[in-house]
Amino acid sequence: MLVSFAQSDDMLDTFNTAIGAGGLFQVWAGTPPTSPTGSTAGNTLLATVTLTTPSAFLAAAGDGTITLAATTADTNAAATGTPSFCRITTSGTVGVHQYTAGVGSGEINFDQGVVATGTVTLTGLTVTQPDAA
Repeated sequence: MLVSFAQSDDMLDTFNTAIGAGGLFQVWAGTPPTSPTGSTAGNTLLATVTLTTPSAFLAAAGDGTITLAATTADTNAAATGTPSFCRITTSGTVGVHQYTAGVGSGEINFDQGVVATGTVTLTGLTVTQPDAA
């Protein structure tokens, strides 16, 4: 299936609406759940970056992609570990998107593991709607 870039952009722009104000970018170690809303029991939450407002987090979509609008950070990571998945959630931690992660691999690529009380900075993110033409 292919969709137009205009339709793709509309779908991506709803992502900001789904996140809402105060959304979260969570970094986890462990086995990724099978869906963004699946249980994280048994996994370790390494860091949480608060996304103050959706429009400050992701820019408006264009040509089937949406990108990070501003750098943001967690300056006091919760635990030490190697990231294996990340989630973007509502402020109430309801999962909206989930990504694979790793050091040097994954959809979200880290340059090193997370260290408790350290800083985790989100410097870039691009979400591409599949099959836009």
